[in-house]
Amino acid sequence: MVHDLKEYDVEVYGYDPLLPDSVIKHLGAKPFPKLDKKMDAIIIVVAHAPFKNISVQEIRLLMNDKPVLVDVRGMVDRHAAE
Repeated sequence: MVHDLKEYDVEVYGYDPLLPDSVIKHLGAKPFPKLDKKMDAIIIVVAHAPFKNISVQEIRLLMNDKPVLVDVRGMVDRHAAE
Protein backbone atom coordinates (compact mmCIF):
# COMPACT_ATOMS: atom_id res chain seq x y z
CA MET A 1 0.00 0.00 0.00
CA VAL A 2 2.82 2.42 0.86
CA HIS A 3 4.50 1.84 -2.49
CA ASP A 4 1.22 2.50 -4.34
CA LEU A 5 0.65 5.76 -2.47
CA LYS A 6 4.18 6.95 -3.17
CA GLU A 7 3.57 6.49 -6.91
CA TYR A 8 1.15 9.42 -6.55
CA ASP A 9 3.69 11.52 -4.63
CA VAL A 10 1.89 10.98 -1.34
CA GLU A 11 4.07 11.55 1.70
CA VAL A 12 3.48 8.48 3.87
CA TYR A 13 4.03 8.47 7.62
CA GLY A 14 3.73 5.46 9.89
CA TYR A 15 2.70 5.37 13.53
CA ASP A 16 2.60 2.25 15.65
CA PRO A 17 3.59 2.38 19.31
CA LEU A 18 4.41 -1.33 19.17
CA LEU A 19 6.95 -1.07 16.33
CA PRO A 20 10.42 0.48 16.33
CA ASP A 21 11.15 3.22 13.80
CA SER A 22 13.43 0.85 11.88
CA VAL A 23 10.47 -1.42 11.03
CA ILE A 24 8.31 1.52 9.97
CA LYS A 25 11.14 2.70 7.69
CA HIS A 26 11.53 -0.82 6.30
CA LEU A 27 7.83 -0.75 5.38
CA GLY A 28 8.51 2.40 3.35
CA ALA A 29 6.97 5.01 5.64
CA LYS A 30 8.51 7.87 7.59
CA PRO A 31 8.29 7.23 11.33
CA PHE A 32 5.78 9.47 13.08
CA PRO A 33 6.79 9.13 16.73
CA LYS A 34 4.13 11.45 18.18
CA LEU A 35 0.61 12.18 17.05
CA ASP A 36 1.25 15.92 16.95
CA LYS A 37 0.69 16.81 13.29
CA LYS A 38 -2.57 17.04 11.35
CA MET A 39 -2.93 14.65 8.41
CA ASP A 40 -5.07 14.70 5.27
CA ALA A 41 -5.82 10.99 5.59
CA ILE A 42 -5.44 8.24 8.15
CA ILE A 43 -5.38 4.56 7.24
CA ILE A 44 -5.90 2.18 10.15
CA VAL A 45 -4.24 -1.08 9.21
CA VAL A 46 -3.74 -2.93 12.50
CA ALA A 47 -6.08 -3.71 15.37
CA HIS A 48 -3.66 -3.28 18.28
CA ALA A 49 -5.17 -2.39 21.65
CA PRO A 50 -3.69 1.16 21.56
CA PHE A 51 -5.67 1.86 18.38
CA LYS A 52 -8.87 0.25 19.63
CA ASN A 53 -8.92 2.73 22.50
CA ILE A 54 -8.84 5.82 20.28
CA SER A 55 -12.24 7.47 19.86
CA VAL A 56 -13.61 8.94 16.63
CA GLN A 57 -13.31 12.38 18.20
CA GLU A 58 -9.61 11.81 18.94
CA ILE A 59 -9.00 10.60 15.39
CA ARG A 60 -10.78 13.68 14.02
CA LEU A 61 -8.45 15.96 15.99
CA LEU A 62 -5.53 14.43 14.07
CA MET A 63 -7.02 15.29 10.69
CA ASN A 64 -7.24 18.38 8.46
CA ASP A 65 -10.45 20.08 7.29
CA LYS A 66 -11.50 17.50 4.68
CA PRO A 67 -10.48 14.23 6.33
CA VAL A 68 -10.24 10.82 4.75
CA LEU A 69 -10.35 7.84 7.08
CA VAL A 70 -9.74 4.32 5.79
CA ASP A 71 -10.39 1.71 8.45
CA VAL A 72 -9.10 -1.58 7.05
CA ARG A 73 -9.90 -3.49 10.27
CA GLY A 74 -13.40 -2.09 10.84
CA MET A 75 -12.56 -0.80 14.32
CA VAL A 76 -14.22 2.60 13.98
CA ASP A 77 -17.99 3.01 14.21
CA ARG A 78 -18.87 4.04 10.65
CA HIS A 79 -21.88 6.16 11.60
CA ALA A 80 -19.91 8.04 14.25
CA ALA A 81 -17.11 8.66 11.74
CA GLU A 82 -19.47 9.96 9.06
